Amino acid sequence: PFGENLTLSLEPIVDLYTSQTEHYRLVATMLNERGHEIAPEMFAHHVAQLGQRALLDTFVIRETLAILGQLRQRDGNLCVLVPIGAATLADRPHLQTILNYLAAAPDAAGGLVLDINHAVLASLPDASLEGLATLARRGVTLALSQASIAGIDLAALNKLNVRYVCLAAASLSLGTKTPAAVTGFIQAARALRIQAVI
Repeated sequence: PFGENLTLSLEPIVDLYTSQTEHYRLVATMLNERGHEIAPEMFAHHVAQLGQRALLDTFVIRETLAILGQLRQRDGNLCVLVPIGAATLADRPHLQTILNYLAAAPDAAGGLVLDINHAVLASLPDASLEGLATLARRGVTLALSQASIAGIDLAALNKLNVRYVCLAAASLSLGTKTPAAVTGFIQAARALRIQAVI
């Protein structure tokens, strides 16, 4: 239903020490009727309002697994973070389709990381929480995006198989010196095998 106006692109996540691309974040956008690109957040919002988020996420995950199959031949540790919405987590048939895609491509599936917005996670309805628990039980790797270090329970995220916490640089007040709270958070996360992405 998205036609040929849907654009999928990979945004690199770069290791600051090596300046090498470690992982990618998948970005889905769409062109409007005037040919202008709709911002990813706005596009995701409108798709959710139209009741098509589960369909979009399922399609995007299928396409990402095809790309990952090729990327991981060059780098077996590479991951792609793919946004997933609350509606998809609550939609049993689409969630099962996603799990079937993962089972059919085990090599690529190891590099798929489903990315949940922190604000969305905090307000998930029961059906979405059940879907999230299903993913965690199946060993699907998760990421938390647009996170704030205040109020994050790293131990609980670890149990959900969250391996990446994505923090907005603007929220960290980074100047010439990294604040102690940020350093402490990153060290605590690392102890639980959770990587911080800024």
